[in-house]
Amino acid sequence: MKEKEILRKKFLALRKELFKNFSTEDEKSLIENFFSLKEVKNSNAILSYMSKGFETPTLNLNLEILKSKKILCLPRTDFINMNLLIKRVESLDGLELSKFGVLEPKAEAQDFNTTNIDVAIIPGIVFDKNGYRLGYGLGFYDRFLKDKKFFKIGLCFSGQILDNLPIEHHDIRLDCLISEKSILRIKK
Repeated sequence: MKEKEILRKKFLALRKELFKNFSTEDEKSLIENFFSLKEVKNSNAILSYMSKGFETPTLNLNLEILKSKKILCLPRTDFINMNLLIKRVESLDGLELSKFGVLEPKAEAQDFNTTNIDVAIIPGIVFDKNGYRLGYGLGFYDRFLKDKKFFKIGLCFSGQILDNLPIEHHDIRLDCLISEKSILRIKK
């Protein structure tokens, strides 16, 4: 869809500017907003990701998840089957770079049953107030999220939230958007 490609390009450039203006205080607010959610407080296992480039930073958030004694899971990209493999990590040491330049668990890391995930943090280039997201366009997360029952959170800069995005039948809605300035619960 051409409209999505235009938005992708525009928000990749905007996200770079948002990242440059994202302060340590903003990051603390983002982490506080995340941990303030009852779904997070009541969770046992959280799926996150390691941010890259100008994405909303997740390193300190992931370290806080580990400190909170919750199970932290990270995805590993399976390029052969075009899917995400979910791995449990007990430390952020020993991760390796994927083809996308994202730090991921090694292949031998412990697999984690996705039915045991309570909360998932989902990346995106831009989000809308209806809970839809625009990713990089390869569909890894849309395929992975299909039929999953856990609580899905879009992590973003406040400037990455639009009123509406163009959507397609395979796009998966999130339950909540968290930025440094707000928590937006999605009404379904």
